[in-house]
Amino acid sequence: MRCKAFAPGHITGFFEIFDAPGDPLRKGSRGAGVNLSLGVLTAVQVARTGSRAVDIRLNGRKAPAETTRLAVEGLLGRRRLRVDVRSDVQLPVGQGLGMSAAGALSASLALSSALGLPRTLSAAGRAAHIAEVRARTGLGDVAGQVRGGWEVRLRPGFPPFGLVDGLLAPGRRIALCVSGGPVETKRVLRDKAARRLVSRVGRLCMEGLLRRPDLETFFRLSRLFSRRTGLASGEALDLADEITDRRLGLASVSMIGNCVFAVGDLDAITALMKGRGRVITCATDQGGARAVA
Repeated sequence: MRCKAFAPGHITGFFEIFDAPGDPLRKGSRGAGVNLSLGVLTAVQVARTGSRAVDIRLNGRKAPAETTRLAVEGLLGRRRLRVDVRSDVQLPVGQGLGMSAAGALSASLALSSALGLPRTLSAAGRAAHIAEVRARTGLGDVAGQVRGGWEVRLRPGFPPFGLVDGLLAPGRRIALCVSGGPVETKRVLRDKAARRLVSRVGRLCMEGLLRRPDLETFFRLSRLFSRRTGLASGEALDLADEITDRRLGLASVSMIGNCVFAVGDLDAITALMKGRGRVITCATDQGGARAVA
């Protein structure tokens, strides 16, 4: 049986780390971010062969895709099936755009449908969240991608332990500018000094957003987080500051990556971005992860 699902890309503006030993569904992050209309579209085909095999291809190429593999194997349990996973990855990997989580989540949704498992977002999302935590490719992307829109992760972990709310902000067109090489999230999550700094600054940003929950505050605090934690390159921060200082719109840097994201006068913003990196335009994804006919 062949089934398809889509999970949006996801940008985190700022976050706190909560990954003490224990139940992976209770691990995660507090923070805020936005879901993107570009993400990962995955088709899963299941066959009964008498042996177990998982073949994953990203944009036509065989790939280890550790997070997706862990999610698929978690859902399979002891079933001896051949599973072919074909993912169309629509955004750069390793740039804080949530591609690892989107791959795992879209594969989990498609596989759940193909296997006839309980077809709820939460059931598939749990498998993807656990996989992301175990692979250390992120902490809060999956919970945000299930919610959609401009999301605020009030409590770490995946629901029902985690709690995700949303800003009352409309969908917007978004400009992205990717410059520099990929950033390995695992490296940051393993660095004790970086973790302490991230959580301290992330907590202050969360408190500030909850006092005034709007887009202007979100972008201002996201830029502050990028600067104080040192997780953004100087080049990316300079571009985000320039967009803001010229009053072209609101801008910050994806966490953790080298991607400037901005809303506002997109024609002027993309003109400024040209020559600074790869420019991509998309929109806010309001619906969250979903099955596709």
